[in-house]
Amino acid sequence: MTTPESFANERSAAIEFTATPWGYTKLWLVNMLLTLATLGIYGAWAKVRNNQYLYGHTSIEDNRLQYLQRLSRFCWVAC
Repeated sequence: MTTPESFANERSAAIEFTATPWGYTKLWLVNMLLTLATLGIYGAWAKVRNNQYLYGHTSIEDNRLQYLQRLSRFCWVAC
């Protein structure tokens, strides 16, 4: 069982997510349509764009996250 004294050394960080449901819906819709139109070829790019959007709208203590995956390396693994 933990005691209140054990929590004194723990650090907490403020996490903020600023994306809007409409913004993500637009991204998802465009990604889905392009993936269907290209018979799945666009899927890898869609996944990267999705992660860039979600990471870009997440900040920890006012430091915004950044998705740095390169598509060329990602395609060799995912495709």
